Amino acid sequence: MKMMHPLLTAIVGFACGVFIAPRPAQAWDLSTTHAALLDEAVVRSALHRNLMDASGLRRGLFSPLRIDAARLDDRQRQLFLHAQRRVHADSGARALGGPGSCPGADAPPQTRRFCVEKDLWELSAIGWLRLGLFAELTPSSRQRRHFLDATDPHAKAWRDDALSDARFRFRQTRSNGASFASFFSPTPGAGQAATVWAWLEDKEDALAPLRMYEHLAASHLAVTANERDHHLAVALVCAGALLHVLQDLAVPAHAHGDAAAFFSPLSDARGDRGLPFQEFVRIAYGRGNLPLGGHAAGVVTGAPLADSLRDHVFGDDRWEGPAAVARYRFLSESRLPAAQSLQADESAEEIAAFLLAQTELPAAAASGAALAPWPSPRGYVYDRHARALMAFVDSGDGEYQFYLDERSYRMQAEVLLPLAIQVSRSVLDLLFPPWPTLPGATATTGPPLAVSIPAAWTGARLHVAQESAEGQRAFATPVRLVSGQQPIPDGLERDRPTGGRTILIVEAKRAGGEPYLAERIVGQSPPVPPREDDRLRPGEAKPLVRSTRPE
Repeated sequence: MKMMHPLLTAIVGFACGVFIAPRPAQAWDLSTTHAALLDEAVVRSALHRNLMDASGLRRGLFSPLRIDAARLDDRQRQLFLHAQRRVHADSGARALGGPGSCPGADAPPQTRRFCVEKDLWELSAIGWLRLGLFAELTPSSRQRRHFLDATDPHAKAWRDDALSDARFRFRQTRSNGASFASFFSPTPGAGQAATVWAWLEDKEDALAPLRMYEHLAASHLAVTANERDHHLAVALVCAGALLHVLQDLAVPAHAHGDAAAFFSPLSDARGDRGLPFQEFVRIAYGRGNLPLGGHAAGVVTGAPLADSLRDHVFGDDRWEGPAAVARYRFLSESRLPAAQSLQADESAEEIAAFLLAQTELPAAAASGAALAPWPSPRGYVYDRHARALMAFVDSGDGEYQFYLDERSYRMQAEVLLPLAIQVSRSVLDLLFPPWPTLPGATATTGPPLAVSIPAAWTGARLHVAQESAEGQRAFATPVRLVSGQQPIPDGLERDRPTGGRTILIVEAKRAGGEPYLAERIVGQSPPVPPREDDRLRPGEAKPLVRSTRPE
């Protein structure tokens, strides 16, 4: 076989190092794992049912919603434009239309097939949720807020001392072109980044929960139908971004603040680095074969696991959130004991306790752990639930090395993936709740249009709107609501316009501090007969491009 010229060999070797670059610093794979977690959470949630109930069966998961680029500020508009370019063709998150998509009136008809109208984007409700998954990594430096601090899990800033600033900058830049300055926010301090706790309180970020709640409120209380659809679509994008963050916190490297883990070698190829756990889950489970687990014990279908987003991160007294389980039950790639000698005459339990004391796992997680088999040149450290926390091997020079392998990752995935689904489902049911009535209330057990306000809620108000056939809403003065079940006041429908309907909207603040917004249709007038000009003549087809509803 003819030998390659030494110079050509060097060039090929350099090219392999360049083109087999590290994966972007992300946890679950976007197009497989994140997409599968979202789809399963949507199926388990009551989102579609609640949207249909609130709209009188007019709007659900697959109903088209439009975002008006003119209603977005410059930063939001750029984010949406870049997110649209980032989405994969088979993700179901690529919207029709958008700025520049509609050619002039004299353009050939075939050039208008992707045009919606003006600069409007159009996508289904579930599509906007999916777009939020991609938007949360646009740009990729947004990933920095998906971590917890290694020392203080509730700190608002974090850093990974195992990865020097210069090394991190070099690796992150090679990974996806993001500079060190863009990955670490200068706000908390040099070399630090804001954690998820700071993001939950961020008032400036276009996708943060506080901005999402503004859009959710406008999706009920805006005057025109186009405005409400726009704000609902933007709120769904924000909700998808929120699910992305919470799902990432079910990854041990994120929960441990282990940034170095994202640059672990994936193969012997130079520069082939990434997060091994992510790659294992992507390859082993793909998009349609996730370990689904069961529903949370004792949780009513459609009921949130907690009343606040903060409790969806770590859980509360009743259950453990994804970040708590990933941090306190499992180890990440760079948080393992260093290579060391082990005494064969010590028990498997004693050695396991000694090794786990060198990690970030609490004493409760180390209780009952043991090496098996022991003594042995290779084996695993198992917890009391027989889950493989890490593997060990005798390196041959008197020391044992510790690492995570396929068995360890499978044990992690079988616990953390179902938990990520449960939390995602719960957040959807928290953000898009049903009408607040007592469970099981009927016309015989309670007023059929009653409102049931829990005692711990504050600021409860009832908004009454008369909606015209064109979707225009006229609001009356809000009515204050007290705790307990109470009937809807009489006489709400006397001002209903012809062909319109009466809309009730309950606005309150939950015990956990999160806003509650739900609406319901009281009644609907007979529709206005169409004008003669609006009737379709025999053989006439409906227009393919719908016009927007009037403002």
